[in-house]
Amino acid sequence: MADLHKYTVQESLNASQGVSGKFTQLDASSGGLGGSAAAVISAGSSADVTNTKHLDLDPSTHQLLIYSAGDLYFNFANSDEDIIANNSLILPGNQLISLAVPRGVGSRGDTIRFNFNSTSTTTHTVRIVEV
Repeated sequence: MADLHKYTVQESLNASQGVSGKFTQLDASSGGLGGSAAAVISAGSSADVTNTKHLDLDPSTHQLLIYSAGDLYFNFANSDEDIIANNSLILPGNQLISLAVPRGVGSRGDTIRFNFNSTSTTTHTVRIVEV
């Protein structure tokens, strides 16, 4: 039975830690968001799906640390995919959340995008760190 388990629980949980040596706090000009450098990122209003923000992730990003002032709809895709409220996941606001970047979203070499939008008509400030 012991031969079936190659890693302890602690080793398995820390498997991604040695892979990435980066910690990049993003701003409104990051990843194709189109805003100004050093400006805050704002989630678009859910009043219109075209308000969805599309963040191109760095190919070496394994994890996102996200803090939003309010709830967000989100998805990962290999294209700019607008949020559709009735089938998108919800990221709770006012909490620091860690999300693993799903590498299987795209083919090799595709840019993975983190698409997000506010769950309300209020535009929330969003802080994102690529790890």
